[in-house]
Amino acid sequence: MNESSSPVLESAVAGRRSARAVGIARHVSAIVLGAGDRAVDRGNALIAFAVRVASAAILLISQVALARWMGAAEYGTYIYAWTLLLVLGGIATAGLNVGAIRIVSELREQSAHDALRGFLRSSRLLVLAVGAVIAGLATIAAFTLAARLPGGPWIAVTVLLVAVPAYALTDLQDGICRGCGRIVSALVAPYIVRPLLILGGIGLIHYLGIPLNAAVAAIAAVIATWIAWAIQTVVVTRELRTIVLPGPRAYRARAWATTSAPLLLMGVFDLAMQHIDIIVISNLLSTAQAGIYFASAKTMALILFVHYAVGSAMANRFAAISTRGDTEALRASVRDAVRLTFWASLAMTIVMLAAGRPLLALFGPDFVDGYPVMCVLAVAIMARAAIGPAEALLTMSGGQADCARTLMIAALANLILNLTLAPLFGILGAAVAVGTAMILGAFLNWRSAKRRLGFDIGIWALHRR
Repeated sequence: MNESSSPVLESAVAGRRSARAVGIARHVSAIVLGAGDRAVDRGNALIAFAVRVASAAILLISQVALARWMGAAEYGTYIYAWTLLLVLGGIATAGLNVGAIRIVSELREQSAHDALRGFLRSSRLLVLAVGAVIAGLATIAAFTLAARLPGGPWIAVTVLLVAVPAYALTDLQDGICRGCGRIVSALVAPYIVRPLLILGGIGLIHYLGIPLNAAVAAIAAVIATWIAWAIQTVVVTRELRTIVLPGPRAYRARAWATTSAPLLLMGVFDLAMQHIDIIVISNLLSTAQAGIYFASAKTMALILFVHYAVGSAMANRFAAISTRGDTEALRASVRDAVRLTFWASLAMTIVMLAAGRPLLALFGPDFVDGYPVMCVLAVAIMARAAIGPAEALLTMSGGQADCARTLMIAALANLILNLTLAPLFGILGAAVAVGTAMILGAFLNWRSAKRRLGFDIGIWALHRR
């Protein structure tokens, strides 16, 4: 009897232990993530952060490998060309990459399926056309400059311009997926697949013994960008079939243009904020200094992944709540977003500053000179983190014009300060210029959000209450 009942007893004990473990896991999950919409938002934020951290690891390995395989000068040339691709690809989205988050969220909230089908089709066709036109015009400009200024980075630039339409379409589909709440589908192609393909392609070229310079690396990057877009398109098409059933299309061109026009300006000024320093250093100092600065700034920019992750997870929530007009729900979502952004950013800042010199040393001995750049940028990044994802909040709640104005002012300040300080103080002067512009932008966004929403979104106000 005892022998025959022993397996039953053991099974019952194992079942109780399993149930207890599941209960503990759920309890911990409830503490960390909360419940209901809060759990969804925090879960999406964690997914977005995990994707960006994985992407950062891939990019760090890629940049270290490129810097060592190509040398500081060729590496700097490649970074200059890649930066131009980012700028032109961002412009080619016509503001619809961010606008898609708000437009898709609003149309889904309103159950406007005909208009949603119309937007999904027309937005992609428009971005493809704009990207092709921009790439063509920029190619003509590059050939003209190459004839007048021989020896510049124009070969690598011309090659990378072929990727502008694919880059823009990938960015647009990122926004569409985020508007549908599909965070994984939104982020994997641009942040995991594309950098992995670039690293694999350039690594294969190096392994085969082909001389590696900026132009050759650019060819690998173009192929990777188009393949990543193709993979993303297959995934997004399958995802959208489960969300939007076939049917007639309706077009609200005027309303969509009204939403996206300020966002296009925002995108242009945001790209200027992100890349003015690299362009100024490349032209006024040297490509080697640009490489050192880029390694330092982008290493520190890993902290901004927290900001991006929270903004990505919460943007469609902000848009849906704003459409409903639920002020209290919006206030609660903002509180969660600001707290999560600030404290996670603070923890990462401490870690990054502690590990800064060893990380820079991976690029090569000369790159350690960029550590002071990391220290300066840390102050500005924490100032931005103190108001959470304010840009996402403003753009999703009708404040895109305020946000565009803020970014314009900050970008202008960034340009003027870079042109003034970089020639005098080198890459440290560029870091001070960028940091000052970031703090100015954070202050202006904080003021706009407070005026528009009627409450203070700063971390200090939340903890005071």
